[in-house]
Amino acid sequence: MATAKDATAQPTATGTAVEPRRVESLIQYLSRRAEADQGTRAYDVAAAQLEKILAAETEDEFWDASDYTSLGGRDLEDVEQRILSFTVHVSDSDEFDAALGHFIMVNAQKIEDGEELIWNTQSPLIIGQLRWMEAKGLLPYDCVIKGTRARKGRVIKLRPLAKRPVQASAS
Repeated sequence: MATAKDATAQPTATGTAVEPRRVESLIQYLSRRAEADQGTRAYDVAAAQLEKILAAETEDEFWDASDYTSLGGRDLEDVEQRILSFTVHVSDSDEFDAALGHFIMVNAQKIEDGEELIWNTQSPLIIGQLRWMEAKGLLPYDCVIKGTRARKGRVIKLRPLAKRPVQASAS
């Protein structure tokens, strides 16, 4: 049930309509999107690992690729990346607290060398940021994950890449 804390009341011709807060609309969107994206997570993770295994040139590279584990956003702090897309999934983990009830799998590339990255996060800030970018047609987007200390650990969010000096061309 919506409360004044959760929503904004708007007068109408027949009474008062309660407009949900944007975060409530985001959670509803995530639920619909998770249904549409169902089943893609396992494929994405397996495909990323198999790509690394099959691309290995040496036995050492082969074994390193075979040890691949799922990356979280916290693992990629300060790694400049181009975020290409993301899928939404319902979080049913008792181990992690998903404030929005969902997590996302992000498909990205390292800016430095083009290496493919697939990582996950339950960060409400990152989920909200990526949804906004997607809705505005801004994906792919070049950015970096930055963390800040909080009372209960660390909070991560996306930040734009630092502006780089442009070399003047000789005329």
